[in-house]
Amino acid sequence: MIESVAKNKRGSYHHGNLREAVLRAAVELVERDGPAGVSMRAAARIAGVSSGAPFRHFEDKAALMTAVADEGAGRLVQALRQAHDQAPDEPAERFRAMGIAYVCFAVENPGHFRVMHMPEYASPLLRSASETTRERMRALIVAGQATGAISQGDPDDLIMAAHALVYGLARMFVDGLAAAEGIADHLVADVAARITGVFGSGVQAAGARATATERTGLYD
Repeated sequence: MIESVAKNKRGSYHHGNLREAVLRAAVELVERDGPAGVSMRAAARIAGVSSGAPFRHFEDKAALMTAVADEGAGRLVQALRQAHDQAPDEPAERFRAMGIAYVCFAVENPGHFRVMHMPEYASPLLRSASETTRERMRALIVAGQATGAISQGDPDDLIMAAHALVYGLARMFVDGLAAAEGIADHLVADVAARITGVFGSGVQAAGARATATERTGLYD
């Protein structure tokens, strides 16, 4: 799995890209044994380096796991931005596309996803990435509310509701609950599209004449 491992004259091992190898090993451990199964020694063993080698880049397990979370945050931001840009130029559709992309990201990167949502590994970089995404979502909601495509209400409440939905769905896939119900991982995009549709149209009042109390949906 890990390439570029070489042996020097004294019999110790070094790695052409040690930091990357240890990160990959940590992610593999998370996916196999869960976050509690990660240790510096185990990561070194999987990376094929000496037990002390990971400490050249990571002070301890917390630093290693924080790096995994940061890497995941970068990947997620990129995936959400791509989904936003490729969706139809309409706020509600772009908002929905970002939700689908979030669930797909979790299935494709389960190790990163798990670590990213552990508060003890939330770095300034991760918090900044989360805020960047939140601001993008808020802008879409405000734009959609201005045209009547998205219901009125506190944008932060709509963001939290949407996040709760896609996070819960993502956890169902990552934790194996979806598989237990006979839903394979390769169906994630289709399932996420259907469920986000329920969030939007399933509780939406009909038409622009809906009263303020009836306007609980998100998508047309």
